[in-house]
Amino acid sequence: DWNGSILGPQGTLFDSRLFELSIHCGSEYPDKPPQVRFCSRINLPHVNKDTGEVERTLPAIQSWSRSNTIESVLVGLRNTMTTTTCRGN
Repeated sequence: DWNGSILGPQGTLFDSRLFELSIHCGSEYPDKPPQVRFCSRINLPHVNKDTGEVERTLPAIQSWSRSNTIESVLVGLRNTMTTTTCRGN
């Protein structure tokens, strides 16, 4: 189990906010992707708004291979923050 964080990209809805994440690598890691969950609420595509769990639809998880890393998931989430303008409730 790991703790992670993402600093919201400048010029976005998430600018300068620090987002904490919980990361769990099961016994099948790195063959299977880690389970990642935001510790606080966030309104972001590929994230379950009720649980904060990052869904398997995130491209970094959906196209997971053994050569991917936890960093690739975090970068994928930050990239999603960069391209997100607004999402309804």
